[in-house]
Amino acid sequence: IMALGKIKADTLEHSTAGSLDTQYVVKGSAKAYVLFDQVVPEIDNSFNTSSLTDSAEGNGDVNWTNAMSNALYITVACTGYVSTATAYNVSLSDDTGSGNPRTSSKFYFVSTYGNASATAFTDNPNNHLAVLGDLA
Repeated sequence: IMALGKIKADTLEHSTAGSLDTQYVVKGSAKAYVLFDQVVPEIDNSFNTSSLTDSAEGNGDVNWTNAMSNALYITVACTGYVSTATAYNVSLSDDTGSGNPRTSSKFYFVSTYGNASATAFTDNPNNHLAVLGDLA
């Protein structure tokens, strides 16, 4: 019979690279990520992401499997869709009308494309999102 236990450590030490406080690992690791296609829409790859909602052209939200401790987490978002004539972007949105563009359990996004003369909402096929912060 195998006994289950805990490993407790405040510091990680490498034989030649020195030591590191475990808080850097805990606080600095992505708590969720998702690669999604909004055209289909579908999640292509993810961690701690339960679903994707496509609410309108270029708008939607990503729902976390395990909630963050609050809505003040850091989100890094971009699109891998590239054109030499047009700039594509995926970013934080406030499609709820509440003035709160994210909650502890979801991130609202907007994806756009445009150039110097015009910008419009669009469903992009290759969006990337990573979350840093504290889980609840």
